[in-house]
Amino acid sequence: MLRPEIVESVLKKSILVPEDQATLFELFVGFEILDALETEGFKIQILRLLGKSTVKPLPFASLRRGQEEIDLYWQRSLWVVNRPERSGFLARVQSDNQVQNPRPFRPDFLLVGQNPPRLTLVEAKLTEKEKTRETVGIANALAYLQDAAEVLARYPKPHALVVAWGATGTPAMSEVVVSDQHSLAAATQSLLGPKVKEVSARRSAS
Repeated sequence: MLRPEIVESVLKKSILVPEDQATLFELFVGFEILDALETEGFKIQILRLLGKSTVKPLPFASLRRGQEEIDLYWQRSLWVVNRPERSGFLARVQSDNQVQNPRPFRPDFLLVGQNPPRLTLVEAKLTEKEKTRETVGIANALAYLQDAAEVLARYPKPHALVVAWGATGTPAMSEVVVSDQHSLAAATQSLLGPKVKEVSARRSAS
């Protein structure tokens, strides 16, 4: 069960009431990532929560720090956001086997950055049995990485973040960063890489 203070934290920041706890946890993860990015000096330019466009998918939030830009997409496929590259390994397997009504993978969040380029797929896990949440989350992340390997090869690591309720892992500089619900600030720092140390040094000197 989600603790009341976490539910309250998300609902205070949002304009909708999710229908299930898994969706609520996803939103909590999204807002915690935004908070962590703001702590690192990013400013939120756009926060729309919900948004549809017939031209292109709209980000959940857009942030900026100097020349750096980050868009955070909620429940969007990489192959919709990352046009014109519209398919990966999964689509090829589905096509080879003539799978009916094929659907692409859709991570809970996509973090897409410019100056420098970043691409991170985020998986939030709440619903599985307690002892398997982070393992299932990592397995899902590895499937995303396999699917998008050709695209991700052009971006620096980490390439995925798994946030699992009650996870035992500690966020580290790895291709897949693993975090519980309390360590998202450190996990987000891992996604930013060396830039974090530079920003912290400038803050200490000021």
